[in-house]
Amino acid sequence: NRGDFSDVTQDDVSKQEDGLGLIKRTHAADETARILAHLVKMRIRCIAFCKTRGLAEWVYEKCVGILKSSTEKMASLVEIYRGGYTASIRRGIESRLFRNELFGVVGTSALELGVDIGGIDVTLHCGYPGSINSLLQQAGRAGRGSTASRESY
Repeated sequence: NRGDFSDVTQDDVSKQEDGLGLIKRTHAADETARILAHLVKMRIRCIAFCKTRGLAEWVYEKCVGILKSSTEKMASLVEIYRGGYTASIRRGIESRLFRNELFGVVGTSALELGVDIGGIDVTLHCGYPGSINSLLQQAGRAGRGSTASRESY
């Protein structure tokens, strides 16, 4: 069911108990990559926002690695979007997302403004972007179509 996201955090976020009864958590970037990979496998269109280029690359590489363990074709459904790309590369990514050829995009704040991408179901936020307005701008990318949106911070 495309509208049911309730199992994402239970199945995909790794938590382990140490000898002291404390819960060890993985880095937020690793959790974001796992959730993004899960959503892409379910063919749910999503954007994962990261504060820095380095963090975006980390999430992207980890997500692609997870998807490649399923099939090589799955990994081609995710792309990274950042300001350092030429305008033609960025427009190509936007076009692929708009044509439903991509189900996941990992982006920096370069994806916040000036990009008209409809039909996003979920936004993931790996860290606080620096202001409430920026967070709301990013979360507003989801739910512009006919389906309900989900945001995860």
